[in-house]
Amino acid sequence: DAHLQVHAAPSNTRLKLHVGLETPRCADGSPSASLRVANTTQTWSKRDSVLFFDDSYEHEAWNSCADGTGGERAVFQLVFEHPDLPS
Repeated sequence: DAHLQVHAAPSNTRLKLHVGLETPRCADGSPSASLRVANTTQTWSKRDSVLFFDDSYEHEAWNSCADGTGGERAVFQLVFEHPDLPS
């Protein structure tokens, strides 16, 4: 299991896009890689799944399967300036 602990950016000037390059699955076929942003949890359900979020909200990521299966997660990250803020 891997866990990126809870953290948040110091301001809301940027947005992040994560593309799942390696998206591990549990033995039962369910996704093992998850991202929680504020009160919403999403999974990289398949390779090339995209998660887009404001990293000024508290967030964390993990890989976990109750049966100990899964694997490593690899994510391509793009960082954008927030389009709703003045430049």
